[in-house]
Amino acid sequence: MIRTPRLRLVACDEALLRAIVAGPEVAAEHLGVAIPENWPEFPEAYQFSLGKFAGGEDLRPWWTYVFIDDARRSLVGSGGYAGRPSAEGIVELGYETALAFRGAGYASEATSGMLTFAFGHPEISAVDAQTLAERNASVHVLERNRFRHLGAIAHPEEGTVWHWRITREEWQQR
Repeated sequence: MIRTPRLRLVACDEALLRAIVAGPEVAAEHLGVAIPENWPEFPEAYQFSLGKFAGGEDLRPWWTYVFIDDARRSLVGSGGYAGRPSAEGIVELGYETALAFRGAGYASEATSGMLTFAFGHPEISAVDAQTLAERNASVHVLERNRFRHLGAIAHPEEGTVWHWRITREEWQQR
């Protein structure tokens, strides 16, 4: 689990992923919090993650998290890492905020927590992220967390995306 001032980032295990895939009522009961309408935005990601566990692959802690605001007793978003660190010590992170909670700083706070967690592991040299190739809320989240824009890259499903990075040294200087 990762803690931030307002959030508890809970690493998804197989039981939680099964609850999310089963639907919002089951997920709400499993977590003991409200699940916002229209969450998750990308339900196929949870089915994919569940498939990893079913195949015997447990990528925790470098995998999927849900973001819980205990004061609101609600799930407010989700995200995590795209897998274990590379041989060069780089992990990639991503996030989504539930529609009802956008604009309240949750994505920035969760990203900060994920950076603190990642750089708490001495083998991590940098954290990467990708956004759509346009100025948007995700770009602002990364800029607030001091990521540098490295340029555009080709993504197999999204087309051209922007590549972002923050190194351990940059993070320590914040």
